[in-house]
Amino acid sequence: MSHAVDIDEWFLDREKRVRLRVRIVEFDGRWRIDIRPWSASDDGLEQPSRKGLALAIRHLCRLKNAIAKAYVGAVARDLIDAIPEPESD
Repeated sequence: MSHAVDIDEWFLDREKRVRLRVRIVEFDGRWRIDIRPWSASDDGLEQPSRKGLALAIRHLCRLKNAIAKAYVGAVARDLIDAIPEPESD
């Protein structure tokens, strides 16, 4: 039996109804972080793409750190705008 915990999702392409989903998935007794596009078919059913990233959950902390470094590098090169830090109370 497999289990999945949806973490986040957002549209990659609204017109084509393609969303990127970030999930934690258990399959065959192993937990993974799964990041992949999902598309809605004409009948409304959503299917995952074969293209995506699935890593053993033990890699999650390292992946988080690598994405944070990529974010800093992209902002430094003006590839994206910086997201303001939330104000603390």
